[in-house]
Amino acid sequence: MSREVLDVVIRFHDVRRIVELDRCIFSIACQSYAPVIAHVVCQRFSNQDLETVSVQLQHFRDLAPELTIKVHNMVDPEPRDARSLLINKGISEAKGRYLAFLDYDDVTYPEGYRTLIGELASTDYAIAFGNIRSAYVSVDGDIFLTLTKKSVFHGNGVVDQLRQNFCPIHSFVLDRKRISAEDLYFEPNLNKHEDYDFLIRICSKYLASFNKRSRFVGEYHKKDDGSNTILVSSSATEESRREWERADEFLEERRRTTLVSPEVQRVIGISQPDPSLTVAALIEKFTGSPSNLS
Repeated sequence: MSREVLDVVIRFHDVRRIVELDRCIFSIACQSYAPVIAHVVCQRFSNQDLETVSVQLQHFRDLAPELTIKVHNMVDPEPRDARSLLINKGISEAKGRYLAFLDYDDVTYPEGYRTLIGELASTDYAIAFGNIRSAYVSVDGDIFLTLTKKSVFHGNGVVDQLRQNFCPIHSFVLDRKRISAEDLYFEPNLNKHEDYDFLIRICSKYLASFNKRSRFVGEYHKKDDGSNTILVSSSATEESRREWERADEFLEERRRTTLVSPEVQRVIGISQPDPSLTVAALIEKFTGSPSNLS
């Protein structure tokens, strides 16, 4: 197994949710893969809040000697919702060969990174995907009770993924040796579907492995307090609906203008690649219907 460094970028915007961040970091500390550097990127935290984060996470030094935790702070005043800028700052700080993302309120399983990095290390793929369980969680203060877990992310292969997102942000690991640095960014002003926009760009250009989709590598925590990014009745407002609509339009334009590389075309069975083939045209060609956002 490779001993190359894995960088995990974790965006964190509210110090009051430090308990969830602790649980997230614990899941990384329990990984069977090492060495790992966890980059906790905070959104405009005060010096006092940064100190709170550092102190809270200090105990992991003894628990996982091969886990390094680095706390960063994004201080740019705009945009108000800086989730993409947090990711980008984390990417800029990452120097290892492998790169993964994990939101502060989700977790990864102990064999998750080892499984995906094993796939990357033994193949020519630039990105490897596993599967994610959806855990439905009841929240009462600092108490989080998992009510049930389900497999809700269905799909397999690059065409399915370009048509409809079934791969959460912590379901994959990237091999930076096989991806140009200029492609490793999140659209700065996009704060909905920002991870899917990233995957459209990556999966249309580089080879992606879905060979480990039968393996669950982590959990997505869907909480009943409305704190998830997804649009649910408890968090729905007219403004949030408009934001989702704008993000849907942005993605459709991305599909219409993004070309599919010859390498990706060959892998999905196009023996004579078309240099003008867009993601939207590819979806139409293989499914007979337009894309569908999830």
